Amino acid sequence: MTGNISLERKIFLTKEGNFLRLSFKYDVNLVERVKALPFSRYDAENKAWLVEITLEAVEELEKWFSIEGLTDVYIYELVDKAGDIKKAPDAILRRGSLKRPFLVFIGNRSENLFNRLKSLPGAQWERQAQAMSYPPLAQVALNELVQRKVIEDPDSILTPADVTLTYDGRYGNFVVLGDPRAQEAFKINFPNRDVIALWKEKGIDCAFSDEFSEEVYRGELERGNFELPIALKEELFPYQAQAVNVAVTRSGFAIFDAPGVGKTPQAIAWGKILLDRNEAERCVIVTPGAVKTQFAREIQRFTGDNDIVVIDGDKKKRAEKYIAAKSARWVILNYDLLALDLKSITPLVTNQLLVADEVHKIKSRQSKRGQAMRQLSQKAHKRLALSGTPVENDPGEWYSIMSGFVVPGIFGTAMEYFNRYSYPGRFGGFEGAKNLGELRDRSKPHYIRRNKQEVATHLPPLRVKNQVLDADEKLTIAIKRVHRDAQEEIQKAKNINAVESDLFNDESEGSSAMTAVGMLRLLCSSPRLLYKSNSNAAKALCEAGLIPDVDGPKLDELRSLAIEMQANDERLVVFTSFRTMANLIAERFKEDKVRYVMYTGSNSTAERDRAVQAFTDVYEGSNDGPTVFLATDAAAEGLNLGKMCSTLINFDLAFKPSTMIQRANRIHRVDGDTTKKYIVINYTIAKTIEEGIIQMVGQKADLSDAILGETGSRHATTGRTGRNLFEHAIKNWSEQNE
Repeated sequence: MTGNISLERKIFLTKEGNFLRLSFKYDVNLVERVKALPFSRYDAENKAWLVEITLEAVEELEKWFSIEGLTDVYIYELVDKAGDIKKAPDAILRRGSLKRPFLVFIGNRSENLFNRLKSLPGAQWERQAQAMSYPPLAQVALNELVQRKVIEDPDSILTPADVTLTYDGRYGNFVVLGDPRAQEAFKINFPNRDVIALWKEKGIDCAFSDEFSEEVYRGELERGNFELPIALKEELFPYQAQAVNVAVTRSGFAIFDAPGVGKTPQAIAWGKILLDRNEAERCVIVTPGAVKTQFAREIQRFTGDNDIVVIDGDKKKRAEKYIAAKSARWVILNYDLLALDLKSITPLVTNQLLVADEVHKIKSRQSKRGQAMRQLSQKAHKRLALSGTPVENDPGEWYSIMSGFVVPGIFGTAMEYFNRYSYPGRFGGFEGAKNLGELRDRSKPHYIRRNKQEVATHLPPLRVKNQVLDADEKLTIAIKRVHRDAQEEIQKAKNINAVESDLFNDESEGSSAMTAVGMLRLLCSSPRLLYKSNSNAAKALCEAGLIPDVDGPKLDELRSLAIEMQANDERLVVFTSFRTMANLIAERFKEDKVRYVMYTGSNSTAERDRAVQAFTDVYEGSNDGPTVFLATDAAAEGLNLGKMCSTLINFDLAFKPSTMIQRANRIHRVDGDTTKKYIVINYTIAKTIEEGIIQMVGQKADLSDAILGETGSRHATTGRTGRNLFEHAIKNWSEQNE
C-alpha cells in the first residue's frame, strides 16, 4: 500500500530517546493530523515534529502505515511492541527556566483543558516550547491539579521530598505538601523558628519545591534579626538593620518605611554587604536628580568609600562617566537619564545590584522610565526599592512597582491582576479598587514598612495646622467669578481627567492656553500670578480690572512670619508648587531683607547643593545664614532639612497626599532634634476650593492605607461613585458658597 503514497506526502520516522521525530514536506492536512497526536510539538530549528512515545501515538502511527502507507517505516520497527508503553496523560509537568520554572505540555488538546491551564496564576503560552509556562507563584495551583490527576508530575518536580515546602503566591503564605500534620506544625513554629532545619535534624526528608520558595522563607526568618553583620562608620538603628538583613536574602525586596525614617542608610548597608560578599561588582542607584550628590555624600559618610561615579552633564560628559562607571563600586544616576541612555545603563546593571530610590517615580506603566526600569529589573542580580509613599491613586501603581520591579511577575499578568483588584471601567479599562485585604496579604513578604510612631518614639510628634486666611472683598469676588468659569468648564469637558491634570499641573502657570481651572489655583496663591501669566484668558481678566493687583493674604502672612523668625534666629522651609510664586516670594524677601536660599527645578545641581549646605550649616556667633529655604516640589524628596529647622509652610496645597507627606518629612526625620516642636502650616484661603481640597486629600490617601494595612481606610477610595476628586471639591464649594 505504501506505493500509493507519493514521497512528497510520506512521513519519515526516527526514534530519539522517548520521542519520535516526524519529518515531511509541508502539507496543511498532514500538519493538522500530526498536531492531534499527544504531546506533539514543532522543532523549528530542525523543521520537524517531535511526538512523545505514548500508547495513543503508537496506535495511530500504526494505522497510518498499515492502512494509508503514510510513514516510511512500520512503527513497531522503532518501538518494542512488547514494551511497557504508557497511556498519554492529559498534561505533563516538566522543568522550565529559572524565572518560569514550570512547563506543562498538553496531551489531550481539548479546549476545556487549555482554558483550565490558562486560568492558573501567571500562565503564559510558550510558542517555541509549545507548552504553557508558569512562574513560582503557580506551583500550589499546579500541585492541586497533580493531586486531581489532571496533570502528571513524573519527575516529582513539585514534591522532591516526603515533606515539601512551597510558597503560594496566590495568598502570600507557605504550604506544606506531603504529611498533613506538618502543615499545622509549620504554622505554630514559623517564622520564630527555622522549621526546615529542625525537621532535617530529626531525619525528616524535607525540601523546598523551588529556589524562590526558599528565598522567601529565608527572608521571613531574618525579620527577627536586628544585628547588622558588618560595621559601618555610623551605626544603624536596630529596625534599619532588620530591613537590611531581610533584603540581602532576597533577589528583590522593597523598603517602604515612612518618609523621614531613614531608608538611604539601609540601601547603602544592603549594597555594601552584597558587594563585600562579591555577589556583584557594583551597585547602581537610580534616584531623583535632586538628591544624586546627597546620596553620594551619604555613601561616603556611612562606608568611607570614595569609589563613586555620579552620572550627570551633557551627552559627551555622560559618555565619559559611563566608561568610568564600568570600574566603579557605586554608580548614581537619575530617572530622567533612563530614556536617554538606556543602552549605556543596561551593561552597568546586568548581573549587578540595582536600587530604585523613590520607586513611586515608576508607578506609571506607560511611562518611559517605568518601561526602562522593568527592563533593567530583569537584568539585575538583585533589586531594592525605596519609597515612603509607594501608592495613592489606584492598584495599578502597586502592580507597576511590585510586579514590574521588586519581584517581576509576582502578581501574574496585568489582566489577571486588574480583574482581581479593580472594577471594569465605564468606558473601558479598569477603575477603583477591591480585594485590597487579599492584595496586602500577597504583598507582605516582599516589603517592610515602619512608621515614625513605631521606630522614632524619641522624636516629638509632627503637628499639622491648617491656617485659614481671609481674602478681601475684591479678591473674594474675583475668586467666585473664576470658580464659576471653572465649574462650567468641568461640566462641558469630555475628559474630566484632562481638566484635573490642568489644575494639578505646575507647568500650567505659564501656558498661554491655561484654562479657568488652572487660573483658580493660581488665584488662591496670589492674584499677581495671573498678571505674570502668558494666558490670554488671564490677561483679559487683568486688563478688565477684574483681578486685584495685590500680593494676597498668603504672601502678606508669610512675609510677617519670615521677618519674625529671622529676628529670633530661627529657620523656615517654604514649599510652593509654582516657580513663578517662588520668584515672587523671593522678590518680597529681598525687599524685607530676609535671608533665603532657592531650590527649584531651574537651579543647577551645584546651586541646589549649595542651598542645602547653607541652610543646614551651623553658624557660630552672629547668625548670618539663610532664614528661609524657599523651594518648589523639586525639593520634596530625599533632602534632610531638619538639622536646624522645625517649621514648614505649605504655601499652596500639592493635592497629592504623597507630596504633602514628602514635604513635611524634609524637617521631621528620625535623626532630628528631640528638643524641637515640629510643625507644618498649610495656608488656605477661606471660602475657596482650597478648603474643600484639604479635607479630601485624606480620602485619596486611604488607598495607600488599605494596601499597606494602616489606618484610615474608607470605601470611598474604590472610586466607584463615578465622580472624581476635583468634581467633589467643586460641588462641595458650590453648596457652601453659592
